[in-house]
Amino acid sequence: MGSVVNRQKVHTWLRRYASSGAAGLVDTTSKPESCPNKMTGMVESRILEMRRTHPGRGPRTIRTYLDRESTSVSVPDPLIPGARSST
Repeated sequence: MGSVVNRQKVHTWLRRYASSGAAGLVDTTSKPESCPNKMTGMVESRILEMRRTHPGRGPRTIRTYLDRESTSVSVPDPLIPGARSST
């Protein structure tokens, strides 16, 4: 049985070929160039430290403690990947 290519992929290849020629058919990465909502390394390390020292604390409790420690640090709400920052 041969490989099956869906219609959307064929149209993507045709569009790339039309705009860039054979160079447009080279595989490209799907990795985003940036992650604007990513938390800072300082906040991430503090969260990991709190998770190690207090394994029973959940995301909301950790966020509350981080808010008390510093109001200048932007902490995602409620510390779930993809959540928006509250500040």
